[in-house]
Amino acid sequence: MVNYAPFFRCGALPVAQNAVYLPEEFLAQMRTAMPTHLSFADFIAACQRPLRRSLRVNTLKISVADFLQLVAPYGWQLTPVPWCEEGFWIDREEDDALPLGSTAEHLSGLFYIQEASSMLPVAALFADGNMPNRVMDVAAAPGSKTTQIAARMGNKGGILANEYSASRVKVLHANISRCGIGNVALTHFDGRVFGAALPECFDAILLDAPCSGEGVVRKDPDALKNWSPESNASIAETQRELIDSAFHALRPGGTLVYSTCTIDPAENEEQVAAFLNRHPEFRVVTPEVPFPQGMTVGEHGALSVPTRTGMDGFFLCAMQKQ
Repeated sequence: MVNYAPFFRCGALPVAQNAVYLPEEFLAQMRTAMPTHLSFADFIAACQRPLRRSLRVNTLKISVADFLQLVAPYGWQLTPVPWCEEGFWIDREEDDALPLGSTAEHLSGLFYIQEASSMLPVAALFADGNMPNRVMDVAAAPGSKTTQIAARMGNKGGILANEYSASRVKVLHANISRCGIGNVALTHFDGRVFGAALPECFDAILLDAPCSGEGVVRKDPDALKNWSPESNASIAETQRELIDSAFHALRPGGTLVYSTCTIDPAENEEQVAAFLNRHPEFRVVTPEVPFPQGMTVGEHGALSVPTRTGMDGFFLCAMQKQ
């Protein structure tokens, strides 16, 4: 049984506003795992609160200063995201009349609609003065992190953006094109092949791994529709194979950032701990980035839980190959 006790706190939360699907088996597991002094209702409320919207300015097409000047007449309320200089939370009144994704600025690639939590793995990849020349994004669709990496690299060097799902490759290609990315090679393979095919080829690898999606129910109300303990075990095995492949594809001295959008320890901290046991030449590093308030930074990575951070549930761990 997964112990979620450290991840929840007491206290009244706003009334639920989004109807999300939470499987009975998942809820039963949560009820059993949660200590009696913590409120199960708080957990349900946190899952159903609307997610704060955010965007990232695409500095390959416009500077942050010029973008802010451009949109100033629109009355958008933009609040900086601390761990991404180009990122902003956004509040706007005209969203019903003109969705953010339909604005001319978005369609022309001046910004990317990206969750603030999604910006953190790339920030970790480039932390501490790290400027890799060859980067692989193992599970790249829909392209938020690939385009963020390209912007950080100034469209120089090379990025291998891989996506296993054929339907998602099209979305990835569209976003790369819209954002004016010119240093990306797009591939459509099972991410487990790269360790053997391209050994010690990359300076940095981002593995935003497929996961159970327990942390994103506010963004995707049906995220847990296929949730089951058996499915989670199968996903964890895929993660293990993907992270082992990334190990072989990374050059000595390179950085691997492993991330998920779940709060399940078996897919997060336990996955990292098992990987380190198999590959002692790796060490966990804590990137010098301003983590969200309430995010737990531990021996095997950093975890965000909605009841603590008010954001998505997600996990990341940065590791360096010796």
